[in-house]
Amino acid sequence: MSSTLHLCATCQNFDVTTVSERLAYHLPPGAIVIETYPCLGGCGMRGRASIAADGKWSWLFNAISTSDALDSLIDFIVLWQESPDGLIEKSKRPRRLHRHILGRLPPSAG
Repeated sequence: MSSTLHLCATCQNFDVTTVSERLAYHLPPGAIVIETYPCLGGCGMRGRASIAADGKWSWLFNAISTSDALDSLIDFIVLWQESPDGLIEKSKRPRRLHRHILGRLPPSAG
């Protein structure tokens, strides 16, 4: 199942090549597609990102603008990819990412 990482292009906090290379180090080829969008909203907290796949919980993050936050996001994505439904218990989420999580959305009924 292919997953999509959405990144806000307007914030310019993301070097897509770096994000892609770091994810490729942890995940098999084709496991995740990175797409940029002109704006993911909430510009007061730059560095928006979201992760989604059919049949899995989707997650929205903000202020992913430091290397610590990006490292934690990648750690989270690896856990999320391994989870059958994308629901990650709070105790298992990277601690440094807790304040960057805006919310989650249930899988679509599709």
